[in-house]
Amino acid sequence: MNPRTSWKLRLFGAIGAALLLCPVIARADLSSGSLTSMNGGVTAANKWAEAPFFKITWNITDNHNGTLHYVYTLSADDGGPLTKSISHMLLQVSDNFTLTDLIQPSIPPASDDPRTYRPGAMGNSNPNLPGNLFGLKFDGSGSSLLTLSFDSDRTAMWGNFYAKGGANAEVPTAWNKDFTVAVADPYNFSGAFDAQGHALCKIAVPDTKTPAVPAPAAIALGLFGLGLVGWVKRRLA
Repeated sequence: MNPRTSWKLRLFGAIGAALLLCPVIARADLSSGSLTSMNGGVTAANKWAEAPFFKITWNITDNHNGTLHYVYTLSADDGGPLTKSISHMLLQVSDNFTLTDLIQPSIPPASDDPRTYRPGAMGNSNPNLPGNLFGLKFDGSGSSLLTLSFDSDRTAMWGNFYAKGGANAEVPTAWNKDFTVAVADPYNFSGAFDAQGHALCKIAVPDTKTPAVPAPAAIALGLFGLGLVGWVKRRLA
């Protein structure tokens, strides 16, 4: 094998291995991304673990007025409605987040939020919840396709979510796979990683940091990483 070609293959292989640690990390950052139960990014139970699989999508944009616009969508993997309706969703926020940081939510949070939701608490109203979550609860109102949006003057960090379906004998539930694993740097724009550098399946959630606009250097770094993968592919073609 040509030494130059061998070096390229090793480089491409190393990049590919890093991206495959979490099946979705290559297409998820602190501005947009998605996780599904189809590829293991979401851990789901009952009907949400079957086709059409459960999917959560997030998109965060700059309002250019010191706030960000957050949008979350719960749907089937193809973007259509889920086979089971949505009872509610829990969204993690940082420990000192308050309702004054939540601006014009499309769905009002539960009274007394934000608070800590614990496994087995409140009459086990959150079955299969894998750990404590300090956050906000949003009612799904029995919808099979839910979009939640709000503005906030808080930047994004890597965090967790939990969703529960309508009550029946086989309650569907869903949460991000690495719910109980700590993120080494919650503000790494390009992806969530543990202390050993393993990619994690997390979603972007509101923190308490300002300013609202991600640092240009972080964005440039993310674009550089995507450009490097593209360059390697072109050189190998």
